[in-house]
Amino acid sequence: MDFTIEQHVFLEGLEKVSILSDRKNIALLASHILIEAKEGEITLISFDQSAGGRLRLPATVAVPGQATVLGKKLYQIVRELPSGRVHLSKDPSDRKGMTTLEKDNAIFHLKGIDPRDFSSFPEIAPEYSFSVPLKDLLRLLQRTLPFVEDEEKDYMNGALFQREREAGGRATLNIVGTDGSGLHHGHLVLGEEGGIDLTEQGQKRFLVKRRHIADLVRILETDAKDDKLTVDISVNPRYVLFQWLGFYFFVRLLDLRYPNYRDVFPEDHSVTIDMSREAFSSMLKRASLISDRNFEIEMLWDDRTVTVKSQNVDIGDSQEQSPAIVNGPASSFFFSLESLSKLLGVIGGVTVRMQAIISEDPQEHNKVPVIWSSLEEPQSRYVIMPLGAEA
Repeated sequence: MDFTIEQHVFLEGLEKVSILSDRKNIALLASHILIEAKEGEITLISFDQSAGGRLRLPATVAVPGQATVLGKKLYQIVRELPSGRVHLSKDPSDRKGMTTLEKDNAIFHLKGIDPRDFSSFPEIAPEYSFSVPLKDLLRLLQRTLPFVEDEEKDYMNGALFQREREAGGRATLNIVGTDGSGLHHGHLVLGEEGGIDLTEQGQKRFLVKRRHIADLVRILETDAKDDKLTVDISVNPRYVLFQWLGFYFFVRLLDLRYPNYRDVFPEDHSVTIDMSREAFSSMLKRASLISDRNFEIEMLWDDRTVTVKSQNVDIGDSQEQSPAIVNGPASSFFFSLESLSKLLGVIGGVTVRMQAIISEDPQEHNKVPVIWSSLEEPQSRYVIMPLGAEA
C-alpha cells in the first residue's frame, strides 16, 4: 500500500472515524482503523460487533492495499503535522506489519494488526428511511444523553427513537431517554416539513445503546457548523444507519422492551411556575455548597417567588428566593440536587417552566412526575421525579 493525501483532508476524516476507535485496550480490533487504498481514494473503517463507521477520502494511490493502525494515535499524529501532503505506505514483505507515515522530515512507524481480522463491513438493507436536519438531531441527542441508562438492563437501556403520525397527519421523530428518576423527550417534525415523503411509511421505533449515542453525538459535533446538513437515517430490524457527507455509521439495535414514556406526562397540571433559568441555576449552585451533590434540596413557592432551601447536619443550612410567575397553589417539593443539576446542564433558553399536580395528600407528591421545559425550546420536555413534598 502506498498513497499520499492532503493533511487537512486526512485529519477531517480521521476525526470522525477515530472517535469509534477510542478504546483504552490497544490490543482490541475496535481500537484500530482499517485503511483501504485503491485508485483515486482511500477508505477509513472502524467497527466492532455492534457499531462501525466508514468514510471515503480522495487520495493519490500509487499502490493499492490495506493497513491497520491505532485510530486515536494516528489522529493525534496527523493533527500535529503541518499542512501539505502526507505519505503513507506499507511494505507487504515487512513481517512486523508496520505502516510508515511521512511528512517532510518526520517519519513514524506504526504497528497494526492483521487486516484480515476485520470482517466484512455490513451493508444495511433498509426497511424504511427518513431524513432530519443534522443540528436539530444533535441538539436533541445532547439533551437526551445525560438521561440514558448506562447499565445493562432489560429495560430503560438506551435511547428510544420513535417515529409516528400525529392526529393532524404530521409526522414526527421522538427521541427519549430515561434513567428511572429523570427523562427527556424531544421531537422533530418530519414529513413535508422535513423535506421527505412518509406516505408509505407507518409508525416505527428502535432502541440504541448509550455508548453508541455518545459516539454519534461526538461525530455529529464535527459537522455542526453547517446549518444546511441533513442526516439520512435508514433502519431494518437489526441495524440503524446514519449517513451524511459520505460518512456511514451503523449501529446494532437493542432488542429490549421500553416503558411507555407518555404515561409519565399528565394531561393537566394544578401549578405552573415560570422563572429565570440563570437565576434558578445560580441558586442551586449556592445551595450545593451546603447540601452536597448527593443530598436533597427543598423547592418552595408562593404566588410571586420561588425559594430554594438546603441543609447539612455537619455544615448548616441556606435559603434563597427568586421572583417567579406562579399559577396555582403554594406548595413545595424535595428534589435530588444531582437530578436538578443534570436538568439545568442541558436545558436551554431563558425561562424555565415547571408544571406539576399538587396532591391534597403530601405523601402522594413523590409519586407524580414533575414536568420541566424551556419556553424557548418547545421541542423538548423533561421529567424530574421529586423525592417528596410538603403542602
